[in-house]
Amino acid sequence: MKRLVVIWLAGFVAAACSSNDGLSVFDGGADGNGDPGDGYTPPMKGDAAPPSGDGGLSLFYANDDHSLYQLDPSSLDQSSMKLIGDFDCVPSQASVMTDIAVSKDGKLFGVSATAAWPLSIQTKSFLLPDAGSDASVSDASIDGSSSEGGASDASVADAGPTQKTIVHCDAKWPLPYGTHFNGLTFAPENTVSAKEVLIGGNALGNLYAIDQSSGNPTIVGTLGINKDNNLPWGVSGDIVFMANNGSPIGFATARTCTANNACDPIDTLLEIDVKALKLGNPNSVLKAIRGPIKRAANCGDTTHSTFGAIFGIVALGSKVYGFSRWGDFLTIDNDTGGGCYDWSAPGVNFAGAGITTTAPVTAPPPR
Repeated sequence: MKRLVVIWLAGFVAAACSSNDGLSVFDGGADGNGDPGDGYTPPMKGDAAPPSGDGGLSLFYANDDHSLYQLDPSSLDQSSMKLIGDFDCVPSQASVMTDIAVSKDGKLFGVSATAAWPLSIQTKSFLLPDAGSDASVSDASIDGSSSEGGASDASVADAGPTQKTIVHCDAKWPLPYGTHFNGLTFAPENTVSAKEVLIGGNALGNLYAIDQSSGNPTIVGTLGINKDNNLPWGVSGDIVFMANNGSPIGFATARTCTANNACDPIDTLLEIDVKALKLGNPNSVLKAIRGPIKRAANCGDTTHSTFGAIFGIVALGSKVYGFSRWGDFLTIDNDTGGGCYDWSAPGVNFAGAGITTTAPVTAPPPR
């Protein structure tokens, strides 16, 4: 006998990334496409973290190549990080997700090497079939529309209800190959436009506005030149821009690379002049070099002295929080760039991170 499997989808509201070279090829055990191959198993399980005091808008989000995670800033220890779910367009339509961004109202977006994606977190609830029978699957959302991420046929030992959360790619906005974004965030309102604008950055140091209907990119600025070696600053890992009540603040984890792809092993925290972002602007929007990300003098950890491959960053208060390709979570002073290792998530290779543009931040002193 076959039981009808009924699926309902509930939306869950919700900038950041990875690069090994000018084309954002991943390192850390992935192949040339950034995909670790068959047999991938998410390293963590669990429900999403509870909302923080602002209704959940200031929650930290982080991603690896395949999956989305959540971290409540009210409890930044490792135990508060939870797996939300896997991106349903990876690897079917994209080899990996390189970064995520969160709008002011908590809407989540992602970017891969070839496309940008509006995302929604959806929970599937369905009945498992009787032992030995094939599942007959019907996909339906609450509003009656179809789901593209439906459950596969299954034969299981025990019948009963179960749930699965996925991160659904609601649309695909193809991007030109040369952009190859490894960082994603939003420019706050009244900067590039009266409305928020999705911004992508790449390892060449170029920042682009991404049209939220077509994906078409338009340059809005660059990270400028490192005067110590006359090489362009490139997005090593991520960019994050914050509204800050009308006085926007932006940061990037950056590095320089030579023509033969010899790159700085230590990331540098840059401050970005968000108000200088303009459509068609080919010039630098670098505001200040806050400093190389090395262990801060007041850090109690004595094991880690320098930090690189910080592929995801979020900003909150006077701190920038980094998620490295090695699974490390660290706290970075937004004035000096001094960092401190907090913990590591075994088996997780972070690719990006994001937070809403309206999270409260404190501007570093001018330089």
